[in-house]
Amino acid sequence: MSVINIAEKTNELLIALQNALQDAALWSERPPSDHAFASTAPFACDRMAFEQWLQFVFLPQMRMLIEEKRPLPTEIALLPMAEESFSQHASIHKLLSVLAQIDQVLGGHPVPESCRG
Repeated sequence: MSVINIAEKTNELLIALQNALQDAALWSERPPSDHAFASTAPFACDRMAFEQWLQFVFLPQMRMLIEEKRPLPTEIALLPMAEESFSQHASIHKLLSVLAQIDQVLGGHPVPESCRG
């Protein structure tokens, strides 16, 4: 897949991610505190929920990279964190599927059978 196709596919998946977060009632109207954004932990897991990190850190940063035509990450694995974070949350199959696809497009990870739509 060419760099342009990867960016286009990633942009489509970012839209799908936003929709999946909204459909799962995990979308927030209010961003976390400035203190939460100062976290240095992976996924800011010590100061914000994973869905907050996806909405307020991952989505904006990825959109900026695409808009500025900058290199996209190639080492990415969102699905394991999502599976851990949302283990008690019902109706997240669509969300897990979108994250698995993002992992596959950017990091070359195969989409697990359970996440294929």
